[in-house]
Amino acid sequence: MTGLLGVNNSGKSALLKMFQELRNVFQAAANYNSVGADEAFAAQFVHVLDQSEVFFDGNARPLSIEIEILEIEDVLPGNRRPIKKVLLACAQGQNRNPYAWSLAYYVGDSPLQRTSQNLVTSGDDRATVQLPNTNFFYSMSAIKEMLAVFSSSLYIGPFRNAITVGAGNHFDLAVGETFINAWNDWQNGSDKSHNRSINAVTENIRKVMGFERLSITASVANKTLQVNIDNRPFKLNEVGSGLAQLVVVFGNALIRKPTIVFIDEPELNLHPRLQLEFLTNLASYASHGVVFATHSIGLARSAAERLYTVSRAGDSSKIELYDRTVSLVELLGELSFSAYREVGAEKLLLVEGTTDVKVMQQLLRKAGKEHTVVVLPLGGNSLARDGVEHELAELKRVASDISAIVDSERDAEGAPAASARSGFETTCLGLGYRVLLTERRATENYFDDVAVKAALGPSFGAIGPYERLKTKSNAWAKADNWRIAQELDWEALRGTDLGKFIDEL
Repeated sequence: MTGLLGVNNSGKSALLKMFQELRNVFQAAANYNSVGADEAFAAQFVHVLDQSEVFFDGNARPLSIEIEILEIEDVLPGNRRPIKKVLLACAQGQNRNPYAWSLAYYVGDSPLQRTSQNLVTSGDDRATVQLPNTNFFYSMSAIKEMLAVFSSSLYIGPFRNAITVGAGNHFDLAVGETFINAWNDWQNGSDKSHNRSINAVTENIRKVMGFERLSITASVANKTLQVNIDNRPFKLNEVGSGLAQLVVVFGNALIRKPTIVFIDEPELNLHPRLQLEFLTNLASYASHGVVFATHSIGLARSAAERLYTVSRAGDSSKIELYDRTVSLVELLGELSFSAYREVGAEKLLLVEGTTDVKVMQQLLRKAGKEHTVVVLPLGGNSLARDGVEHELAELKRVASDISAIVDSERDAEGAPAASARSGFETTCLGLGYRVLLTERRATENYFDDVAVKAALGPSFGAIGPYERLKTKSNAWAKADNWRIAQELDWEALRGTDLGKFIDEL
């Protein structure tokens, strides 16, 4: 998850919507295979009524988008090197033509010249370039795959509960009868995988909202959705906007199967207790992740692995990595902890970072405790260590029931925990907090092989109780831990020290 944090009119919503407006450009670039140094293709903006309005009136510069892939290997099999950067540009020119685009691949800081002499095909690559006087082959596959990922995204604007008579779309969301017909087809059609998917979405919504029973079906003539909540019938327009948007958003995401979800203000119409659950569950329908824009600092800090601030800078916007340090009590205020307490959430659970927040949210749900425990990230080693008694003691001012779970980083059975974590445990116990220093190395060492494969695919497998994840040949990213936690068998986990600790919260 990536978060964009900023005030109104800072540019964060425009940035999100850009990915939808440029969808055709990304798709055309992904499929572009012409030969020659002068790369050019045609593409039209999506949902832009006046195409020339994409240009800025204050200068004559081209509209340019530079995209770079980070954290991939520099060397590929077969003596190949991945091209990691591409520049897409649309020149204003005399006629301000918004349809003519150029594409340039980069090796380092230099544009790569593609000619008929150096263009070759190799293996699964649609295009590979061999530079003159070298044995190196440069592959465009990673860039093309990334552009294809962007072209298969789902954009969700701030208005997302439109179940009204009439058919159509609101940006990417099917609304009204268009959505109702799609829901009915998936629920009652001949494709049993679609039938099961609708059942799974309904169950997901039931858990998020905390209902005992829930069913959602199309009404007669497909004019609205009939919702049965705990045996009480409602039309969807008779229930709150929070539930209505869950149905529309989760249903659209299920049917679209997006790579990335771009969502504006996910906190709208939702109690603070439901906001993180909504985001996490939405992410389960996206193969690559979620990018969200928000006003809520607490939600952003709890959900985003990477967080940026967006602010006005003259007549443009400035985007920077968020690095502000706040106290735990201040963060609780940003999370609207008082609102959590109003619905019975009196317990605090401290975990290391944002990836652990989403993992514990899944485990608490399996234990039936997701509505009574608020999970608070410590910010990694900045607070999950010794010497932070003052910072942790401040929490006593706002909560009386406090627990903590941190990875021990043990190298072997019976080995001592990392010294910083032992110091953290001592501090917590001294303050009267319950604390679990995991018997195994880390949270991911509790994941069984069935859950790992169910979440990530058959090529992945569980790691040993004390094995480092990053040393495994086919390691997954810690940001995917919550996906695996969704698939865990709770009855098996509750027999471990981690499961017992959660069960006793």
